[in-house]
Amino acid sequence: TNDHWHLTHCNIHNKLSGKSLDLAYEEREVEKKKRKQVVTFVTLTTTDFNGTATTQRFSLGISRTWGLLSEETGTNLFKTKTGNSVFSPRNNIDHGIDFMWQRRRVFRNGRLLGSDGKFYLRDYSNRTNLWHPRDCSITNADAAGVNQYLAINNGELVMI
Repeated sequence: TNDHWHLTHCNIHNKLSGKSLDLAYEEREVEKKKRKQVVTFVTLTTTDFNGTATTQRFSLGISRTWGLLSEETGTNLFKTKTGNSVFSPRNNIDHGIDFMWQRRRVFRNGRLLGSDGKFYLRDYSNRTNLWHPRDCSITNADAAGVNQYLAINNGELVMI
């Protein structure tokens, strides 16, 4: 059995700012084989909470390190060779970005995620960087890799 639990279909919300993690679509002109093309990049940002926006739904871990998976694109957040962060299929980008929960904060490489979606040096006295997963399902993959969901059935906690 997989002992790594996940939160799926989550809105990751900052109560103080009213913002949630969201996707930003950016068109950039890139040169490929001496020809310029317009390519759409998907990055992480924060916007006002919208409970129905699929761009604000992510899967993430509960413990240990975890990647941030966009439920809209089906891709994880990666760091490019130039240092930017984009959601992309695994084979196109070099390094996946690992996160951890630490005191209700999203933690990465000694930095905490601020309410504006940028990472800052650790400052636990700053209460504006508290994040709350909302409207999530709690899952754990079975031996075949199929997600099972934690639920309450007839007053008992069960996996379905």
